[in-house]
Parts: sequence; structure tokens; C-alpha cells
Amino acid sequence: MSEQPITTSKRLVHNTIFNVVTLISNAVIGFFLVRFFIGQLGTARYGVWLLFGGAAFRYGGMLSMGLNSSVNRYIPVYLAKDNSEGVQRVINTTLFFYSAVSIAVVAVSLVIRHNVDNWFEIRPELVRTAAVLVLVMGFCATLAMPLQLSCAVLSGLQRYGIINLTMLIMLVARTILLVVLVSRGYGLLTMGIVLATSEIVVRVLQTIFARKLLPQFVLSLRKIDFGLLREMLAYGINTFLYMGGAIIIYQASSIIIGIFIGEDEVTQFWAAAAGVMLLSQFLQAFTRAIKPAVSDLDARDDEWRIKEIAFLTQKYSLLMIIPAGCFLVAMGREFLWIWVGETSKDLNPA
Repeated sequence: MSEQPITTSKRLVHNTIFNVVTLISNAVIGFFLVRFFIGQLGTARYGVWLLFGGAAFRYGGMLSMGLNSSVNRYIPVYLAKDNSEGVQRVINTTLFFYSAVSIAVVAVSLVIRHNVDNWFEIRPELVRTAAVLVLVMGFCATLAMPLQLSCAVLSGLQRYGIINLTMLIMLVARTILLVVLVSRGYGLLTMGIVLATSEIVVRVLQTIFARKLLPQFVLSLRKIDFGLLREMLAYGINTFLYMGGAIIIYQASSIIIGIFIGEDEVTQFWAAAAGVMLLSQFLQAFTRAIKPAVSDLDARDDEWRIKEIAFLTQKYSLLMIIPAGCFLVAMGREFLWIWVGETSKDLNPA
């Protein structure tokens, strides 16, 4: 069984840098891709993509019910205590839960696919495309659901370098492929297949690395612990509620607009809200490496360093979020103009 490395300042900074670099890379690429996609697809088709394409993986984190957060906590604790049996139970129990959830995802995808035209205000010529896109993203999300455990395991092992390098490589490859294909006239279904396939490939690569770091791990039904599952769900409920709140604030609005107004307005709303969402994601990336580090230190009864990490995290988070928030308030309109160009005229309530 792999040994949990003792948390050090160098490791924590190293992990945080990787997380932030990945987010910045994603944001920079996304900054240019949004304008590119709107120009190639139009606001209506891009609105359909926001509703049924990219949303599939944005909501994927909610389906874990906070278990990723629990894995991120329990694995460092068990490794610090040299409890390999505990690690086995955590992984097998979580994998069982994710496999069960993936079955539910199939059912939900089929229900949405058969009610796209009834539930959403979508142009008739886009209904069939939207329905097929729901199936493509739903079934690919089903395959990716159990594999997301690998990312939680790697984060619990504090191996954010592996997580982010695989994501960065796939991000670059996926972006190049999307730009080439969309420029040649391919549409939403191709985008969905590329995104879903790349997500699965990343999870498979992360699973291979996690398997190498935990060579003695074995899949076993006897290692499934329903008592542990209840504990992990109880621990992860805070993360689940936080993610649920974030989705209600940022994502659910797009669905409501798609139901009552139309796909064009989904694009307009998302573009206006993207700056705030990006700021939230940046803060998450900056603090993501904190939990496994604190879990490791807590298992070693190192209270002083836990307090130091908590103080420094709050200090630097505020130093980043306050200036960025002020910029969005003061320069938000100009930012939209630079970002999406002519489309930003539609965001002017006047």
C-alpha cells in the first residue's frame, strides 16, 4: 500500500500552483472558444449546447453526493494511520455507490430525451439535435461516473500534479480538435462526442496512475461497507449542499431560461454570469489542495500547522477575490464587449 507523504509547505504550494495553472489555462482557452463557438454556431445552437452539452459534466459533481469530498478526507487519514484496510473499504464502497448512480443517470437521460420538446423552449429544427445530444452526453456521463473516483483518490494522495497534467494535456488536444472540426462545419453532436470522449480518456489515465500508486488495491464486494458509506455521505453533505447552492445560483438559471424563454437567452445569460463563475472557480482551485493536507495533519495531531494553513488560506483568498470582484463591478460591461463582441449588445437592458 502506498504511504501517504507527510504534508509540507512545499507540497501544498506545489499542489496549489498546479490547480491554479490548470484553471487559468482552462479560462484562457474558454475565453477565446466562447466567441469562436458563438460565431460558428450562433447564439441559438450555442444555447442548446450550454443546456444539454457542457451542462452534463457541470452537474456531474452533484451526482457524487459529496463522496469525492469524503474520499479526499478519509484516504489521507487512513494512510497517515497506516490503515490499508480502511483505504480498501473507502475505495470499494465509493465505487459501488458511483456505479449505482450511473444506472440512475441512464434513466434520467432517457426521460429528458423524450421530453426535450415539451420541457424546453427550443426551435423545432433544433429539437432532434438536442434530444440526441442528451443521449450522447448522458451515456458518456454514465461511463465517466465510476471513473471519477480516480480523481478523488489522487487528490486524497495529494497528487494534484498528476490530476492537472492529464487534464492540461487533454484540454489542449480537445481544444485543437474542436476548433478544427467546428471550423469544417461539424456541429453540436460532434462537440458532445469529443467532450465526452476526452473526459472518459482523462479519467482512465487517472485511474491507471491511481492504480500504480495503490498497487495492493483489489476490487472486492466484501470490502463494501454500508456503515462507512453512511458516514461518508454524512461527512460530504456540506460539500453537496455547497455544490447544490452553486448550481442553483449559477446553473439552474440557465435551465429556467431554457424552459420559459429560449436558447438564445441562455447564451446571453451565461455570458453575463461567466465572470462571477470564473471568480468562484478560481477560489476553489486555490483552496482545493487544503482538505487532504489538513486531513493528513489532523491525523498526526499537528494543530498548529492546521491553524496556520487556515489563516494563510483566508488571507490570500481575500487578497485575490476583493480586487477581482471590484474589477467585475467597475469594468464588467467593457469585459463583455472584449469577450463576446457584438453579442454583448444583447446584454444591455437598455
